[in-house]
Amino acid sequence: MTYFIKLRKNDVMNSITIEHLVKSRGERKVIKGIIQKGKIDRTSLAKLCRMSVPAVSKIVRSFLNKKMVIEIGESESSGGRRPILITINADYRFAVGVKIGLGYIVLMLIDILGNIRGKNVIEFDHTKNPTIIIELIARTIRELLQKFKVRKKLVLGVGIAVSGAIDQRKGVVKFSGILGWSNVPIRDTLEKRLKIPVILLNDVKSFTLAQLWKGDGKKYRNFLCITIGTGIGMGVVVNGKLYTGLGSAGEFGHVVVNPKGKKCTCGKVGCLETESSFHAIIEHIKENTTSKNLKSAISSLELDEVETKEIELLKISKEKDPEVFNKAFQKASLYLGIGIVDLVNIFNPPLIVIGGEALEFKEYFLSNIVEYVNETAFDEMGKQVSIVNDSIGEDAWPLGVAYLITQKALGEDLIPKEVVI
Repeated sequence: MTYFIKLRKNDVMNSITIEHLVKSRGERKVIKGIIQKGKIDRTSLAKLCRMSVPAVSKIVRSFLNKKMVIEIGESESSGGRRPILITINADYRFAVGVKIGLGYIVLMLIDILGNIRGKNVIEFDHTKNPTIIIELIARTIRELLQKFKVRKKLVLGVGIAVSGAIDQRKGVVKFSGILGWSNVPIRDTLEKRLKIPVILLNDVKSFTLAQLWKGDGKKYRNFLCITIGTGIGMGVVVNGKLYTGLGSAGEFGHVVVNPKGKKCTCGKVGCLETESSFHAIIEHIKENTTSKNLKSAISSLELDEVETKEIELLKISKEKDPEVFNKAFQKASLYLGIGIVDLVNIFNPPLIVIGGEALEFKEYFLSNIVEYVNETAFDEMGKQVSIVNDSIGEDAWPLGVAYLITQKALGEDLIPKEVVI
């Protein structure tokens, strides 16, 4: 079932603005320098920022008065008075990151440095009207803040990571085939209930920003991130920012790899998701297994299209018919390899991060993909690229959009301003 909400002109409100914690370029440079070093004295900070010591000291004094930074002891000295070290006060501000999956929601309370201070995972009936789900999110956020004794005025914003096409300017889920949502105004509904700024972001783009912040991507200015599970998606980072094209760049799951294949949820035929997603793998197993017990297990669970149930089905399949299970993943990895070779040939990236729920079965497909890319990509490109597992895990989904909020507050926009996603 697809839920379509018809929006009237007045249904889209002006979004609540995220608090600006820095007011000038100098403040931005100073706070970025402190975050980069973790702890640093004023003289060293002035050298790092290429500013005068008096200018840096004035800004630091302002930050100390606001309790945005704190003093934490003394540095080593070659002689004379030891310089005082300063660091960011992690408790100064917080953000809430939310990932809406198929049948589950992950909510995380994150401090301004990206430390996870609290987490809650709840399940929901994905066939319910999205308005009910949004109410559930609002209630759980209030409970999370109350449990960890964080005052609402200290929360910079709430970030929602959700699959599908997103209109970030309006805060609307334009279409999510996985959730069956169309034209759902998440931002305005949540802001009305919470009185906190809300940002909406495609979940794979959120996952990608998490790699830039806390994962292998933090060592790179340019890389790709691919997620595999119920759906297949991609995030692109160029010069340390998300590349979004005109708004929707990265729909890797809807690259056509088999023109004579099956119809996709997007309406097209032969998309990568129809060959390599969890649903496609389970369909292959169902069509090829001779195990009656396995067919029965699939039939009893497949009506409940929830990611946790798909993982459960794959685990059952591995146990009851390992040969067909292996062949299903071999087929999926072949089509993934074909798609990734095209990406390598187009982008020539130094890094590709593979993430998503499918990593639970990585030993059945990941080495196949790496080998195929190494052997098939043009010239030396396949050998130049480093293909690695996501090192963060499921926390990456809500973490990235929380990062987007903290960076906006600190004067850094991770999404090009000329596009809306």
